[in-house]
Amino acid sequence: MLEEWRAAGRLRFVDCGTGAGVLGLLLALELPGSRWRLVDARARRCDMARRAVAAAGLTERITVAHEPLEETARRERGGFDAAVARSFGPPSELAECALPLIRIGGVLVVSVSAATLSQWRRLPLAQLGCEALPDWSTPSGRYLAVRRRESGAGGFPRRRAVRLRSPLGAAGCFM
Repeated sequence: MLEEWRAAGRLRFVDCGTGAGVLGLLLALELPGSRWRLVDARARRCDMARRAVAAAGLTERITVAHEPLEETARRERGGFDAAVARSFGPPSELAECALPLIRIGGVLVVSVSAATLSQWRRLPLAQLGCEALPDWSTPSGRYLAVRRRESGAGGFPRRRAVRLRSPLGAAGCFM
């Protein structure tokens, strides 16, 4: 995936639940033509990410947003070429909040364990206009990419209370 992004040149990325910004910062260094939005709902983590971005001298290419990912998704639907996530939370929550951010043809790349890979495989991704690609492993871990094929069902992400009451893939929510 990294080679594909390198070849594409100037892409726009979002790091979902960035924490201290490590993943987005490292990928920004690997992809010099890229632009990044690091999103996290916790102020302290965003402060750490901002300091890391400034220390790396990347403030012209990376912005940090202190807000829930769902707010970014509502405001910037389809505005990113790709999204990444390392430890965001349940796959259903990440899928519902991150996939609307990606343009058609773009991908969400997530770090997965055997358990979370199984959860991703059970999600109704086709209903969201997406498909899971084959997973792969590196010495750093195991990953899954989800490609956005079409616009899919509207209305996502739903309000947090609704998502918690009826997670994506649960009985009555696209199943």
